[in-house]
Amino acid sequence: MENNGGNQLDPYTPYLFLLIGTNPLPNYVAAKLLWAREEKNAKLFFVYTKDTKKYVDTLITELALRVCENLVLIDVEDESDTKKIYDMVRAEVQKLKNNGVTDEKIGLNYTGGTKTMAVHAYRALRELAEEAQKTYLDARKLRMVIEKKGEKNEGFPTRDRLQLNIDTFLNLH
Repeated sequence: MENNGGNQLDPYTPYLFLLIGTNPLPNYVAAKLLWAREEKNAKLFFVYTKDTKKYVDTLITELALRVCENLVLIDVEDESDTKKIYDMVRAEVQKLKNNGVTDEKIGLNYTGGTKTMAVHAYRALRELAEEAQKTYLDARKLRMVIEKKGEKNEGFPTRDRLQLNIDTFLNLH
């Protein structure tokens, strides 16, 4: 896997929440394009369920991560437990805010996971970090869409930004 085209998508974020569903490929793309991994104290948050834990493990391997201070696993157990999804994401956002992290450095890519996970993670983030970056991967148009408050959403092409080798692609499927 190499990053073509030089720079990551702007804006990017050192604190990125990803909702893990049964297709880890969009999460892989989001992590590669949006997460400012090299920034000091950067954290990637995986919000997942018992049914999607195996995809978390695949992403950890393919992104060359370790469960440590830069990877936070948020096991909501049941994808339909709206209160738990909301409370657990909110608690992590609150920790960031308590540590002085500004809204613009927090992001949520809500492509993966269930609709319930997307709604309640989005709600928790919006409540505490209104200016946080909210994105999704538009698979039909092969672009990453970045929401802009009060503005038309911006879309950036992803096709030429990343090259997946066949082994990574197969592992993600």
